[in-house]
Amino acid sequence: KGLEDFNRVTLVCEDPYVMGVTYAALNSSYTIVGVKNKHMQENGWSQPPDLHMVFLEDTGWLCEVQLLFYDILEIKKEMHRYYGLSRA
Repeated sequence: KGLEDFNRVTLVCEDPYVMGVTYAALNSSYTIVGVKNKHMQENGWSQPPDLHMVFLEDTGWLCEVQLLFYDILEIKKEMHRYYGLSRA
């Protein structure tokens, strides 16, 4: 299997409305091939809550997009620091 998702991006949204509008804009411009709503995880959050999307570009490449709230991004950055220490 070769490399398929060369492009990855995180888009930070101010609130749920902005996230919905961003999703709608991406959905109207690209072919969405996968969506995971990680805000709704069974048994609590084992991963940062976000809206994880994969869309197909005109070039045939897949692009992975994470839509998340600013506060969640800040928590994710802080937790990554501890994750790095635990792996050292």
